[in-house]
Amino acid sequence: MPRADFYFKSLFLLLFAFVLVACSSGGDGGGTNPRNTPTPDPEVLTGVFVDSPVSGASYSTETQSGTTNSAGEYNYVAGESVTFSIGGIVLGTAMAGPIVTPLMLVDGAVDANDPRVTNIVRLLMTLDSDSNPENGIEITADTHDAAAGMSLDFASATFDADTQALVEAVKGTGTQLVDAGSAQDHFNTSLKTSWGTMTWGTDCWGQVCQQTN
Repeated sequence: MPRADFYFKSLFLLLFAFVLVACSSGGDGGGTNPRNTPTPDPEVLTGVFVDSPVSGASYSTETQSGTTNSAGEYNYVAGESVTFSIGGIVLGTAMAGPIVTPLMLVDGAVDANDPRVTNIVRLLMTLDSDSNPENGIEITADTHDAAAGMSLDFASATFDADTQALVEAVKGTGTQLVDAGSAQDHFNTSLKTSWGTMTWGTDCWGQVCQQTN
């Protein structure tokens, strides 16, 4: 056989083998994870933001955002964190879950009487549209507008003075923040009657712990 024909046939056989291997590795049945299999969307879960259930608060996670509904509910995906805010005022960030409270929004807080936790509750109760937190707390669109561009330090010694203009814009001249004692009593009572007893250090209240354990 002429040498040129030998090289030509050898090259043809090599190319044919290469095509067979490529087709085999790229076929729909050639692997355990076909190329065109769509990745399922992560499950969107529902949690509640509570002092009493807080409706109308803005929230954002890595994939979800909006305002809490009339039951205080928000959406999240497992493993995300959630940030709640009113206008420009960031209330805090916590790991998203079935229940998020002002206590969970404060890094390092160990009980509901932490002054930073108390000040978040005081603000929520004061800005409640009907001033009756026993039936839930509602943050209105007008309140978000009044708080646009604002920021607050919930640990500040001047917290009351820092919030006075906002409180009066929303609730009327002369209105004062709910006092610390009333806020603490309401927060503790609300959690005990609605969600069960808190297991400190677990971010978990009795009824929810029983559902998830």
